[in-house]
Amino acid sequence: MTATHEAWVTDGVLLVFDGTVLEIFGYSEAVRLHIAYRPELVFEDGRHLRLTIRYDNRRYHAMDYEPSRRHELEALAERVRAAHRPL
Repeated sequence: MTATHEAWVTDGVLLVFDGTVLEIFGYSEAVRLHIAYRPELVFEDGRHLRLTIRYDNRRYHAMDYEPSRRHELEALAERVRAAHRPL
């Protein structure tokens, strides 16, 4: 059984990945993305620090993130990436 990985984006937005489903809590509404949709976490380091979760080749959720949380978010992003099955 795969351990659940949690990472806070901000004080109000939480990402949870259990090896199969990436969930977003506190972001307008709860969102569940199965690994089959190939979710990808992309960090944008411009004027605003943004985390974009892209999936299904065209859909996405974008949100600001707190810089102090970057390390944990990158660790979660790597777990999600590692769970992708080859195309």
